[in-house]
Order: sequence, then C-alpha cells, then structure tokens
Amino acid sequence: MSPLIDLALLLFGAKLGGILFSKIKQPSIVGELIAGIILGPSLLAIVNTSSLVTSVADLGLLFLILLVSLTIDWKNLEGGTERYSWIEVTRAALVIVLVYVLSTIFSWDIYTFLTIAFVAVLSSTAIVSRTLADMKKMDSPEGQSLIGLEVVDTVFGIICVAILANMLGGEMITAEPILTTIFVIVGIFVVMGRVGFRMVNRLTNSIQKYGVEEALLGFTLLLAFLLGSLTEGLKLESILGVFIAGMILSRSPQLPIIAGKVKDIGESFFIPIFFASVGLTINIMSASGNFLLMAGMIVAIVLVKVVSSMIALRLFSYSTQQSLRISSGLATLSEMTIVIVALASSRIDQSIFISLIVSYLIINAVSPIVMNMAFRHDFDVKARMLNPMTYRNGGNDARKYHAKVYNRKKKVYSYKTK
Repeated sequence: MSPLIDLALLLFGAKLGGILFSKIKQPSIVGELIAGIILGPSLLAIVNTSSLVTSVADLGLLFLILLVSLTIDWKNLEGGTERYSWIEVTRAALVIVLVYVLSTIFSWDIYTFLTIAFVAVLSSTAIVSRTLADMKKMDSPEGQSLIGLEVVDTVFGIICVAILANMLGGEMITAEPILTTIFVIVGIFVVMGRVGFRMVNRLTNSIQKYGVEEALLGFTLLLAFLLGSLTEGLKLESILGVFIAGMILSRSPQLPIIAGKVKDIGESFFIPIFFASVGLTINIMSASGNFLLMAGMIVAIVLVKVVSSMIALRLFSYSTQQSLRISSGLATLSEMTIVIVALASSRIDQSIFISLIVSYLIINAVSPIVMNMAFRHDFDVKARMLNPMTYRNGGNDARKYHAKVYNRKKKVYSYKTK
C-alpha cells in the first residue's frame, strides 16, 4: 500500500477515535492511540509504519512539546514555585527508590528501570484540570496545589524525556548527559529571563503591527526549529530546544494567537499521527498471555505513585485528607508516558512496553472516578468526631479545618474553619 494511503488511513482513524472519546468525556489521546492499535498488526494490519509516517510522527512530537510549553500557566507558579518544586523533587526521589526496589526484585535492566520510574513520576495535567473543573474544585486549596504541582510536573516531564532520549542514544549510561542537560537548562533559563523574553516580545510586536497572523506562526516555528537545532548541536535532544522556544513565547502579548495557530495545525494533523503511530508499534496478540504482568504493572504503578505522593505531601505539612485528595490526582499518568514509552520501545521488552501502554489507558480511565470519590469523601476522623453536625448528609457538607481552638466559656475544643 502507498505510504500516502497509510498516512491518510492513520489520520482518519486517529481523528475519528479522538472525536469519539471526546464525546464520552475521555482524553482524545486515548482514542488516537487505540485507532493505531486497531489499524496496526494487533487487529486489522492495514497500515504499515513507513518512513513517511515516521517523519510526520516525529514532527508531531515536536508540535506536542511546543503546544504543551505554550499552554503552561506559568502564573500559577508565582509565589509557590519553590515549594511545589521541592515537593516534586521529593516525590520523584521516592518514586525512583521504590522503582529501584522493584527492579532488583524483578531483575530489570537500567533502561526498563528508567522508563518505569519516569512514567511513575509524571501525571496528567489534562485529566486533573478537567476533573477539577467538572467537580468545581479548581479553587479549593487541594485543587490549587494540584494545579501548581502539575505545572512543575509538566516541566519535569520534558526534562525526563530529554534525559531519557540522550541516554538511549548512547551505548552506556553515565552521569555526563544528566549533568549536561541540567547545566544547559539552567543556563538557558538565565539567558531567557534576561534577554530572550525581551527580544522575542519586540519581534512578535513588530510582526503583529502588520496584522499578518500567519507570520507569527512562521516566526514561532522558525524559533522552535532554531532552538531545537541549537540543543542538538549541544548533544541534547531537539525537543528541549522546542520546549524552551514555547517558554520564551509564553509571555508574549500575542500568545493567544500563537497558541491558537500551533494548536490548529498540530492537533489537526501532526499530533494525532504521532499518538496513532505509537499504537502501530503495539501487537496485542503477542502479549495475550501476559495479563498477569499487565495487572501487576497497573497495581505497582498506582501504589508507587500514591505512596510517594502521600509521603512527600505529609513531609511538607499537608494534612492526611489533603494528601489523599492531591494524591488521587497525581496517580494519573501523563501524556508524556506515551512519548517516554515510544522512545524506549527499542530497549525494553515488548511485554513491558505493552503493559505500560495498557496501564496508561486503564489508570487514566479510572482516575476521574477515584478523584471524584476522594474530593467528596471526608477523611478527617478527628474533626468528624468533634463536630458531627458539620458532617451530615454523608459528608457532603464537610468543611475544611486547619486549627484547634479552645473555647473558654464552653470549655471545649473546636476546629476553626478557614
């Protein structure tokens, strides 16, 4: 079959799957991934992974990274950047320790260990944001903390992808690519903060004066590809440069126009092809006898994410109730999971590869239900015992308490509400 026909069928299936899953209030990414599985060797086997499909999928990854970078709400981090960053670092360290314990038990190689560790660290900003909005909990203390952590998590996810890609590109894993990546990122952050934003803002403002919106899109892609080439020249991945380009442009007054244009061209063609192409690499039939492994992977990832999140949040003075609610959101799997697994597909066992994809699908399908239960149920047993009337109607009227107060007249303790 012609590569153009393969590309057309893959695009049609990806868009159809994305629309169907959006209709049932599920991430469109899941539908695009399943479309690739159906069209690939798992079921119909009518689309092949040609060089054309691979090239378009590679561009899809770059558009995805650029769009994520442009849509990050950096204002959410103001005032809480340091706190959220330390929570994320603590949580990531705990995840790595727990996954390392599992890797010694099951004798995973270093690539499998890194892949599963990065997957277990990251969570889905899209699912968390949508679920919080549906529950009208976006402005709650737990909701604000979740969104702040998700912003840091997204940045951390791009760094994880860049580090993993650099490691997979070499024969040996050493500390050099990690340290190089960190130093380059810090250096570019400094330069960007002092020079990059101002220069780009002047250029975008000058372009906007002529009223040609397509010129803004052209400038955005030019900047993204130039910085991608720069990071490649520094022996890093191009996705890092593309992400930095998005960060620079995120403070431009023309951001709504730029983000809209990138979203239109990316989500209409390139990004769906990327996710559907990942589905093409999956052969469900070859893993039909590994249901136990898949179930074990799902349980292991959820436990690692919840335990590490609970411990990290408690260390930073969150209550048990707050920690459980925030952990229910952090238990989701990031869209970067597919990127990470796709990058590592040539170095990890096929059964592990398929198990991680299945984990992504199942965990993210169940997560909104779990979040809803966590935010509706009250876990503050002590406050419930001291203030039983506040917890009538099954806990739906519960209020958040933060301080124990002694009433001298009544000679009783009570909890003061915010």
